[in-house]
Amino acid sequence: AALKLAQSTDLTGPLGELGSAMHQGAQAAFAAVNARGGIHGRSIALQTLDDAYEVPRSLANVQQFLADRDTFALFNCMGTPNIEAMLPQVLESGIPFFAPFTGALLSRVPQRSVFNIRASYAEEAEKLVQHLATIGIQRIGIVYQANAFGKEVFTAAQRSMAKLKLAEGTAVT
Repeated sequence: AALKLAQSTDLTGPLGELGSAMHQGAQAAFAAVNARGGIHGRSIALQTLDDAYEVPRSLANVQQFLADRDTFALFNCMGTPNIEAMLPQVLESGIPFFAPFTGALLSRVPQRSVFNIRASYAEEAEKLVQHLATIGIQRIGIVYQANAFGKEVFTAAQRSMAKLKLAEGTAVT
């Protein structure tokens, strides 16, 4: 039997191009693994449902995946608000959650079942500010979304700027 991975992602909404590209990349990677015999002889099957980057649709998709006893793990579900909403159910179920596509701290809970593979937003912002300072840029403007995602990035950038003794400018949201 195949190892069934389940993915709720934006295929048709505001981040549909990104969600579609990530989905196609995953499909190509899994096809290559399957062509070499899979994982211990088991092929990988990826079931994907479109959530159009809408939290209610993400929750409905995840509930459907969790109700299916053949779902081995959630894979690469997309979006900070979507993952924030689904995480309590996922953690309660104990199902593995591999590569949630968010850099938010909320997905970095000390749980055995959550496997992050990307840097956090804070780490990304810090490295970006460090790089700009390294190439001699002393004044950095920050424009951010007025939501939890944007505020997390803004705070991390401010912290990095203070550590590097860069002047703080006016915030624009």
